[in-house]
Amino acid sequence: MKIFFILIIFFSLFSFFLPYGEAAVPVLKIRHWTDAEYTRIVVDVGGRFSYRDQSTPGSESLNILIRGVALPEGKAEIAVQDRVVRTAAVVPGEKESAEIRIALVGPARYKIFSLAAGSGKPDRLVIDVFRPDKESAKKIETAAAPPPPPVPAERPREPAEKKPETPSAPETVRAPEKEPASLSSRLLEIRHWAAPDHSRVVIDLQGAPVYVILPAADPLSFGLLLKRTALAKGRQEISVSDQIIRKMAAEPAGRDEVQIIFSLIKPGRANVFSLKPYQDKPDRLVIDIYRPDLEEKEKASRKESQELKAKKTRIVVIDPGHGGEDPGAIGSSGTREKDVVLAVARKLQKSLNETGEFRAFLTRRGDYFIALYDRVRIAMEYGADLFISLHANANNSRSVRGTSVYCLSPHGASDKAVQLLAQKENAADIIGGASAGAARKDLDSILFDLELTHTINESLHLGGLMLAELRRINVVHISRPLQGGFAVLRAPRFPSILVELAYVSHPIEEKNLRQDKFQNEAAQAIVSGVKKFMPVLALKEEENSSDPKRLKGAPKGG
Repeated sequence: MKIFFILIIFFSLFSFFLPYGEAAVPVLKIRHWTDAEYTRIVVDVGGRFSYRDQSTPGSESLNILIRGVALPEGKAEIAVQDRVVRTAAVVPGEKESAEIRIALVGPARYKIFSLAAGSGKPDRLVIDVFRPDKESAKKIETAAAPPPPPVPAERPREPAEKKPETPSAPETVRAPEKEPASLSSRLLEIRHWAAPDHSRVVIDLQGAPVYVILPAADPLSFGLLLKRTALAKGRQEISVSDQIIRKMAAEPAGRDEVQIIFSLIKPGRANVFSLKPYQDKPDRLVIDIYRPDLEEKEKASRKESQELKAKKTRIVVIDPGHGGEDPGAIGSSGTREKDVVLAVARKLQKSLNETGEFRAFLTRRGDYFIALYDRVRIAMEYGADLFISLHANANNSRSVRGTSVYCLSPHGASDKAVQLLAQKENAADIIGGASAGAARKDLDSILFDLELTHTINESLHLGGLMLAELRRINVVHISRPLQGGFAVLRAPRFPSILVELAYVSHPIEEKNLRQDKFQNEAAQAIVSGVKKFMPVLALKEEENSSDPKRLKGAPKGG
C-alpha cells in the first residue's frame, strides 16, 4: 500500500512539472505579413492539431478555436495595425485548447487552412484576411472555410525561403453543420488569366475534383460537370471578355453536381487537369482553353526572327520569372516578384532593340503563367543567341541583400543554398500549374556532352560579365556566377543565365525594385553585359565554321 501511494505522488509531481498535457502540443509563435491584397496571420504549432471557426458572419472580429494545444508562455498578442487587421492574439482556452482572436478594421472575407510541418517549418494554422474591393466593401458576407481534408502521409516539400504568395482574394464559404455523405468537394473560387494564345481558368476546391467533360453541340460552348460537389452561393456568372472566353457560369446541376459552362469568342480546344494541394493552394482544377488561330499567330511571329538572324541581328530572349497563379517572392510592402521582373524585362527589351544590334523577345508579355519547359521551347523557337531569366530573390532574414547570377550545372549545385534556390524556382510548375500529362521533351534526360559543356562555360563567362556591370547599380550578393539545376536554363544551344536582380525581402531593395530609376539602371547594366559578351559569341561561331568535325555534330538552331 505504501508503494502504491509513493507511485501516485511521483506521477502527480511528474505531471505537475510538465508544461502541458500529454496530448497537447505547444503554440510556438504568432506572426503576420501585410500584402497588397490581404493580411496573413500564421500560428506556428509544435505538432498536429485541429481547429474550428467560431466567428460570427459580418462581425469585425474572428475567433478560431485550436484543440490539442497549450501556451507554455501564456497569452501571445501582436499589433498589426494595417488596413485589414488591428490586432491578433492567441489566448489560453479550456482543456488543452487555445483561441485565436483577430480584431478587424471592418468585416472582411477570409480563408483558414493548415499546413503540415516540412522543410524546417513546424505545423501551422494560416488565416488570410482579404482587403475588401470597392463593391464588396459596401456589403460583405464573411463566412468560415470548412475544415481541411485529412493531411496525406507525404506532402510535397516546400521550397526553401518562399515568401507568402498572393492569391486573388477568394470568397470564403460556410460549411453546413453536417455535410452530406455524398459530397467529396466544395467549390471555393473561380479565377482566370489571359495569355496571348489561351485563357486559363482555375477552380479552387475543398477536396479532390471528380469531373467529366460535357459533349458540346455548339462550337462556341465548352462545359464541365463536377460530381459530388457543392456550390456555395448558387448560380454564379462571371464576365471575362478576353480574346478567348466571353463569359463563364457555374450552376447547380441535379443532386450534388455543379455545371461549369464557358461561352467562347471563337471555337477553341481545352486542356483540363487537376492539381493536388501545395503550400497554401487547395485542390485545383485547371482549364486551359486555346484558340488555334492565335496559336498559329504566335508561332508565325517567332518565325520572323529567322529573317533577322539572316541579317546577322542577334536574338536575345528575356524570361520574366513566375506569373499568373505564381506570384513568386513577395516583399513586406506587397511587392510581387512577377510584377517587378516583368517591368524590368519590358525596359530591357526596349533598350536592347534601341541599340540596333539586337532584337529582344519576351517569353511572357503579361501576367500569365508559362511552364518552365515552355519558356525554353519559346526561346528555341525564336532562335535565341542568348537567354536571360529575370527574378527577385527572397530570404527569411530581411538583412540579406544583393544581386546574383546563376548558370546551369550538370553535376549538382555550387552549394546547399544554390540547391535550395533551384528547388524554389523549379517549384514554379507546381505553384503555377503545369499539366503533368503534357507532351514534352524531358530536359533532364539531355546528355551533357561536349556541346552542352561548352555552352555552360559560355554561360559562366556571360554571367561574370553581367555581375561586373550589375555591381555598378547594386551590392553583389556573391561575386561570381553560381551553378545549380535550374530547369529554365536547360537548353544546350545557347548561353543561358538566371539573374536575381535584388532581394524583395530586403526593405531598401524592395523599394528599389519598385522604382523606375532602378529598373532602368538594371536594364542598362544588362545591355552593357550583353554587348561585352558579343565578341565571345562571334569567336565561337568562327571556331565552329572552321571546324568541320564540330559542325557535323552540332545541333541545329540558334
